[in-house]
Amino acid sequence: MSESNDKETTEEDVDYDIMFEKIKHPEKWPAWGKKYIYESPDKGATVYAREFGKPHDERVLIKGEEQ
Repeated sequence: MSESNDKETTEEDVDYDIMFEKIKHPEKWPAWGKKYIYESPDKGATVYAREFGKPHDERVLIKGEEQ
């Protein structure tokens, strides 16, 4: 099977594009100028971010619903 290049862009695709852009160019995103760790307890359905070196309980939900 082969995938078509005509794949429709989903809201999830846009979310990932923004997240990747913030990681690649943190200087363009002042609130994201610090280094962050992204964590997902469920293979990407829920994603949390926390500043590098900060405790786990200071993480922020950036995608999905709070568990």
